[in-house]
Formats: sequence, structure tokens, C-alpha cells
Amino acid sequence: MKNWSAHLALSFVSLFYGLNYIIAKEAMQAEILPLTLTFLRIFCVFVLLWLAHLVVKNKEKVECKDIFKLFICGLTGCTINQSFFLLGLSKTSPINAAIIVICTPVVVLLFSYLMLKEKITLKKAIGIFLGLAGSLILILGGAGNENITGSLFGNLLIAVNVISYSFYLVYVKSLMAKYKPFTVLKWVFLFGLIGFLPFAINDVLQTNWQSITPKQWLVISYVIIFATLGTYSFNIYALKRVNASLVGFYIYFQLIIATTFAIIIGKDSLDWIKIISSTLIFIAIFMVSDFSFSKQKKVKNN
Repeated sequence: MKNWSAHLALSFVSLFYGLNYIIAKEAMQAEILPLTLTFLRIFCVFVLLWLAHLVVKNKEKVECKDIFKLFICGLTGCTINQSFFLLGLSKTSPINAAIIVICTPVVVLLFSYLMLKEKITLKKAIGIFLGLAGSLILILGGAGNENITGSLFGNLLIAVNVISYSFYLVYVKSLMAKYKPFTVLKWVFLFGLIGFLPFAINDVLQTNWQSITPKQWLVISYVIIFATLGTYSFNIYALKRVNASLVGFYIYFQLIIATTFAIIIGKDSLDWIKIISSTLIFIAIFMVSDFSFSKQKKVKNN
């Protein structure tokens, strides 16, 4: 297999994210509130990235005109994205969250059309419609069965997470073409932390840290190390070696892993609403994505 290391990296990303739906929900059932867990994710990765910055030679400088763009990326790709994901996950089921999140490629295409004026064919337009329809079926379907499959409010929060992250993926393109991924990420997490602190500081201060058991710390550590730092790092590694569309293809496996794991341990179950909505979204992603398994062309840095 060509670029086997990139495929292995993306497999780990799918595994880490897929398990995170259940593990992160478990972490929030301890003494950790969603905003506190989000703070730990952002803060710890921020510290690790900026510690690495201290030892990196030939540090890349960011132009002043790009600072505002990085700030927007920090808010959408870090603050809103991560906080709304955990807030939504705390109120809905793992499978519901995973199904809504896999709609990301469809929303990315929609933002690419609105912001970058990329053309949308009839096939992709139908795909967008099916993806949005599948998401609405699932989001609204949770309203009448809140105690079993998740709440309408939780589903809506996950949807905001998807919209925010999709906007970030399109908006950050110009910065990724200009700077190295490490440079962009360290600034994204810096501004993400700055934007998040005013909303999280009260929950962080009220957290009873001494009551958290070693087992609970292990669960929290997974969310920070594997589901945050690990996934960002492996994604960057893969993007240097394969086409970006292949990275998007691996999002399917997150749903498969999350669903299988949740059912095995008895944390969730399937119903017809989930099956219909996920089927529509699967079809939609295949219609809007041009999956390519070829190596991504290298771009010469100026």
C-alpha cells in the first residue's frame, strides 16, 4: 500500500476520535463539567505546542495582517468547536453526536461555495440536501425521546460544533498555504484559550479537583493526549503525504467505532431514526466528496 504510514496515522485518528465519544462522556459524569474538560484540552495542548515552540529552530514569523485571521480560527476551530462538542455530548448520546459530526464534509462544501465560490455540481447539490436532511431528522428526532437517545438541545449543540469547525477548515486554508501547520496550530490554540477563558473560568474555579480519582484522571488524560494532541498531530502528518479528500474519507470509521463501542458496553443503542439519518449522511458524503488515494502534490515553500 502506498503511503501506508499516512493510512496508519489516519486509522489512529479515527480510533481516537471514535472512542472519544464514549470516553469524554464518561469523563463528564465524574466531577468534571464540560467547560472544565474543554479548558483542560485546550490549555494542555496550548502548553505543549508553545513548549515545542521554544526548542524549534528557525521559528516562522506571522505577519501582523494575519493575526486577526488566526484569532477567528482560534475562536471557530478551538473555542466554539471544542466547547460546543463537549457541551452537546453531555446532553445527547454518543451515536447521535457521531452521526451529526460525520456531516462535516457536507458543511465544508457548503462553506467552500459561499466563501471561496467553489462550483457545486448537481450531484454535490443533491448530496448537500441529503446530508442536511439526515442531520435534521436526527436532531429533531431526539426531541421526543430525550431520556433514551439524547436531547434536542444536545443535538443542536453538536450541530453548532460541526458548523463552527467546518467554517474553520475553509477559513484556515489561506493560512495553511502560507505558513507551516505547526505555526498555525500554536496560534490557533493560543487565541482559542484566550477566547475560552472568560466562559470557563467560573467552572474551573468551582471544580473539586481533589475529589477526582486516579481512574477518572486516566479517562481525562485520554481526552487530552489521544483525542486532542494525538489526533491533531496524526492529521498533520497524514496531510503532508496524501490528498486531503482521503483524510475526509476516514471520518466514516469514527461513526463505526463509536457505534460499535457504545453498543458493546451498553452506553447507547440503535433505532430507526439513527439508521435512516446516518444512511442519508453516508450517501451525501460520497456524493459531495471526490475521494482520491493518490499522494498529495507537494507545494514548494517560498
